[in-house]
Amino acid sequence: MKRLHSLSLVLLCSTFATYPVVAMEENSQTCDASCSSSSQTNKSTFAPSHTDQGTETMHALERKRLQLTNLRESPLLAMLPHEIIRTIVGHLNYHDIVSTACASQTLKDILYTPTTTNTNLLDLKSRFFAVAKKLKVDPETFWNNWVLYRKIDFSYYRFENRTELEKALLTFMCVWHEIKELNFAVCNITEFPQAFETLAQLDPQKYPTLRNTQLQLPSLTTLDLSSNYFTLSSLNCLFNMLPNLPSLKELMLSCQGITQLPGSFNHDNLKHLTKLMLMSYHLDTNSLSRLFSTLQNLLNLKEIQLWFCNITQLPDSFNHDNLKHLTKLDLTCSKLNPDSLNRLFSTLPNLPTLKELILSSCGIKQLPDSFNHDNLKHLTLLDLNNNNNLNLDSLNRLFTTLSNLSSLKTLSLYLCGIKQLPNSFNPDNLKHLTNLNMGNNELNLDSLNRLFNILPNLPNLTDLNLYLCGIKQLPDSFNQNNLKYLTHLDLGTNKLTLDSLNRLFTMLLNLSNLKVLKLYDCGINQLPDFFNQNNFKHLTHLNLGGNQLNLDSLNQLFTIIAHLPLLKEISLSNCGITQLPASFNKNNLKYLTKIDLHFNRINNTERERILSIFPGAMLSKQRK
Repeated sequence: MKRLHSLSLVLLCSTFATYPVVAMEENSQTCDASCSSSSQTNKSTFAPSHTDQGTETMHALERKRLQLTNLRESPLLAMLPHEIIRTIVGHLNYHDIVSTACASQTLKDILYTPTTTNTNLLDLKSRFFAVAKKLKVDPETFWNNWVLYRKIDFSYYRFENRTELEKALLTFMCVWHEIKELNFAVCNITEFPQAFETLAQLDPQKYPTLRNTQLQLPSLTTLDLSSNYFTLSSLNCLFNMLPNLPSLKELMLSCQGITQLPGSFNHDNLKHLTKLMLMSYHLDTNSLSRLFSTLQNLLNLKEIQLWFCNITQLPDSFNHDNLKHLTKLDLTCSKLNPDSLNRLFSTLPNLPTLKELILSSCGIKQLPDSFNHDNLKHLTLLDLNNNNNLNLDSLNRLFTTLSNLSSLKTLSLYLCGIKQLPNSFNPDNLKHLTNLNMGNNELNLDSLNRLFNILPNLPNLTDLNLYLCGIKQLPDSFNQNNLKYLTHLDLGTNKLTLDSLNRLFTMLLNLSNLKVLKLYDCGINQLPDFFNQNNFKHLTHLNLGGNQLNLDSLNQLFTIIAHLPLLKEISLSNCGITQLPASFNKNNLKYLTKIDLHFNRINNTERERILSIFPGAMLSKQRK
């Protein structure tokens, strides 16, 4: 509290250097009498008093209000104790200000800036733009996140200390009541913002006029504090504060270096949450046991993500009674031993609401006997990414099991060490899938040929990811008949030959369902002749990032884009671009909504030209 008050006083003093304070001669008793009188006779703001002295008091308050309404930092007044209030608004008592009708309205007029008028919207926008400049992020994106989602995104800004963080928070105090999402991911935070602590400590009985005002965060639904380094005391404060955020549904946080959960991690504090992401490296056995025991009474909690939680053995509290409400369980980077893995799959049939299971980077080599149809029948998503030592027997078991999993729609096997598809990889076993991720597996040519040959028999499969599969030559089975059902195709980071590219672009003409094509880092330096508007007319998203496109190819690209009304987003990140051709103009870009130009060597002059043509272009930080 003291640090917050000191910060607030410094900010206010610097602000008042421009706006001198008019001393108020009336004391707090006079104000109290006049306010009581006026509140009894007229509830409107600045109602006339029956006494001359009271009238003078109200006139003084009016002068004070006029002086303060335009101050950027005026919302800080509501957070200050009466000693500092006296310094700013004369010898008025803080309790008098916040508890009498007429003066409370005055305080609201001073503190809160409605965002409905054009003038105040412009002021609020300038506030967002100023903070965006400090954060070194795109101001338009920062502002649009607020306009569209009521989201304030501070992610990846490395706050030097808590004071700087609190100042950033207090800048937006006038719209706290509207905030739905706050993102502080990767912000170098070790202590919980004291401004939030202050909110949690405000007593609505003592200060009734603060109830249901902008001083609360009643609309906050998502709070992202992931990838920071909170202390145990900060975590304790955080969980204690959760009951004061009644709309909060999603909480993401990291606690690297913390071995135990604080005492405040309990049902009463977590009961409103629907999603909890906890990232830690060293949670001990007792904390894990407490965590799963707590889940039993969290009827609203549907998703839990436990990343890097050092889980090797599941505690006894990991059982269907404690997990029965979950719809998603994410145990990424948990090094489960064989017994725990077997127990996990054995528990699944008693969890009919659990639809998504993520076991990415869990060091799985052998799937246990409990990995079977009866135990997995309720799942709609199974993620086994980055278990790159799965043996052939496990892969056969996996694809055989799929044949009876009519609910399973998404299967992700990215980086699972698959070089050859097992015999169990066939249409009958895959017929229910809609999304298949086989990325980062060095598939041989025979396996690729088999894969594309079975696609026509999979009308439900619409999304296929073959990113980084070592593909150079596309097999004969890569044809329009086999790909006709696909809507998303990712061939990124495969060094495709010119013949393969020509085959791909020629086929696009007849792939009317294909909407998203990703060719990131495919070794494309020059666009082939078959890259034309007729072949791309169905696409909505095109990713050509990571290809060192020459100026002629860029000119060809933007000329074609002018004739593609369905194409909305294009990525040219990391393409070695120093300048864009003349075809990069407003007329050719009229259909686009997003252009990604990150990680290119664009100088400041060219950067300004690009933004003047397409203000929303995504560019890396401005080069000095």
